[in-house]
Amino acid sequence: MNVTLLTLFVVYMTVMITPGPNFMVVAQTSTIYGWKNGILTATGVSAGSSILAILAITGVTSFLLKYSTIYISVKLLGISYLLYISYRFFMQGRNCASLEANNSLVEPVNSFSHGLLTNLTNPKALMFFITVFTSILDLSTTYALKIKCIAMISLCSFVWHFFLAIVFSLKMIRKIFSKNFGYVCYGSSVIIFIFSILLVRTIF
Repeated sequence: MNVTLLTLFVVYMTVMITPGPNFMVVAQTSTIYGWKNGILTATGVSAGSSILAILAITGVTSFLLKYSTIYISVKLLGISYLLYISYRFFMQGRNCASLEANNSLVEPVNSFSHGLLTNLTNPKALMFFITVFTSILDLSTTYALKIKCIAMISLCSFVWHFFLAIVFSLKMIRKIFSKNFGYVCYGSSVIIFIFSILLVRTIF
């Protein structure tokens, strides 16, 4: 395997498996709505990774980094969406005493778009592709290798989040979450809220 591709693989996997908004949204969707919606959410997240990788390689993310005002605006937009997710988790915990009470039908497009938007507005993912990703791939990197990197990012993202969707949709896991659904939602809300506040501190 190419050294650049291997380096990117190791760094990306390390960053990706660290719990964050993408992890939380796939886990929660799979637990509440089952594996089908979980996989659709995972597909949306991986699609977002592909888009961010393409934007990084084409220089769009470097443009954002060059103009700090635009970069900060994009980060604030992402933080705002994370706060919205935190609010949704909180309200789900407040309004539903159990998993079954909230197990309503969700349109597939909503699951996919929810995963896509979560990743595209995820400041953690954005910072990775603006800084680490672009530093590993320099000007001497061939187009063929860049395409391989995009394919690797897409595949790794899908496989990991697909795995999460399957695990968190298992009956045993759902049963545990069902008994503690309100606490899980409150906990998810608090974690994402704290994550958002920490990201705000990196701006100001």
